[in-house]
Amino acid sequence: MHIMHEENKNHIKKVFSGLTTQKAIIIAGALIAISILVSQIFFNRSSALTDATNRIAEESGGAKLLYEVDDKEDFIRGAKRPKVTIVEFSDFGCGFCASFHPTLRDIVEKYPDDVAWVYRHLPYRNNEAALASECVGQRLGDEAFWQYSDALFAEFPDITNDILVQEALKLGFSSEEDFWECQGSEEVAKAVQENAAEARLIGANGTPHSIVITSDGETFPLRGATPFAQVDQIVSVLIGKK
Repeated sequence: MHIMHEENKNHIKKVFSGLTTQKAIIIAGALIAISILVSQIFFNRSSALTDATNRIAEESGGAKLLYEVDDKEDFIRGAKRPKVTIVEFSDFGCGFCASFHPTLRDIVEKYPDDVAWVYRHLPYRNNEAALASECVGQRLGDEAFWQYSDALFAEFPDITNDILVQEALKLGFSSEEDFWECQGSEEVAKAVQENAAEARLIGANGTPHSIVITSDGETFPLRGATPFAQVDQIVSVLIGKK
């Protein structure tokens, strides 16, 4: 059973206080339905992740806006000036993530001028693929990252090392050696660890874990592989089309 902490209750009250009754009821109903679908997995408390969590907390002084999107560091798909941004923490080894990936792709395709999708790593089961996709994104850019991610999720659950290499070569890596050197670099590992550390700090303990953020800074959590219809309902309300 999912128990809602008091601070979360207060946050939800604050968020809904700024909405009309009709919109609040629609979003609340969708979120309640989503909570039934939650699938939670405990964090792998590795020393690297713990160090990254502590580093982020220390550097920010406890005040870092974890939901802030940085177009130089984040992998972003969709609108350049979105009304709604969906930050997703995901894992290439997660079946729910594999089913949710096309849902968010379809949402962005339906609202190309209104919705942006940000991918962040929370690898419980497939850290190798997380490192590989981060490597591709750092080396080749956002478009290559999204093409690579689409290709990997399309292969789930058979994302082998051969697949990691083949898809990277298609996108522009010069050799298998070049790819593995990039995939195993400290810079790539640090980026993946910091994504996972951010997830820990916001209380994410399963994948996919997503945050819907409005242009006014209001936030709504999406836990689990939320069906397209429910995500669509929430987004359409928040961008003022319902």
